[in-house]
Amino acid sequence: MNVYFDNDVIHKLAACDLLREALQDLRVDAAFVLATARFKFYLKSPEKGAKRYGQSVHKRISNFVASARAITEEPNAEDIEVLNAVLGIDQGEAILFATVSRTSEDILLTGDKRSLIALAEHAGSQSICARLAGRVLCLEQVVQRIVSGRGFEHVRERVAPSVACDTVLQIIFREGLATTEAHAAEGLSSYVSDLRAKTGGLLGAEGSNRLVSRDSRRVLEECGRDRSLDRASRRSPVPTRTTG
Repeated sequence: MNVYFDNDVIHKLAACDLLREALQDLRVDAAFVLATARFKFYLKSPEKGAKRYGQSVHKRISNFVASARAITEEPNAEDIEVLNAVLGIDQGEAILFATVSRTSEDILLTGDKRSLIALAEHAGSQSICARLAGRVLCLEQVVQRIVSGRGFEHVRERVAPSVACDTVLQIIFREGLATTEAHAAEGLSSYVSDLRAKTGGLLGAEGSNRLVSRDSRRVLEECGRDRSLDRASRRSPVPTRTTG
């Protein structure tokens, strides 16, 4: 199954060192990213990228983006016209919504809740919402899937030192490594339920996994290279946030 990643979710999963887990536990066949991702994340300027995101995080992002497939096809012009008129949806998200909605089974992972809410609430975008229904996963759902597959301790060890990348994760893991599984599970479920209530049928069903793997080895190998980096560097704050 093809899975499309927005820039926001790439950054946040990389900051938490969970990109590799996301690929494996969601059983991603092919990962797609925006064509502008390599520029957004300074793939050709590693010094700038390391300065902005931290060396370890930038390395994870670079490995992932370099191994993923860039979206090269032009999205449907009518869809783009509609989406460009929606306040709260940036150009990158518009391309992703338009592209994924014109597929039959592909999935979109996004860390941009505001754009999902804007899409769901806009009267003119309801046909796009209908085509996307059940094929969007937010960051919290991805984290839930990884907890289910790897165990809570595995996720807490990575997320707790890296919560500066996301406001919701900051709230859920505010106790750091002392955060309990029950508290985190309740928090993740609460935020997913709240977003689901605001976005109609866009989000995928709880616990469902429509992603069937055929061969994600190349992407996984690239994402795994950064694991040799010092784990302590992951504890550095990640102050910047991305859009799209």
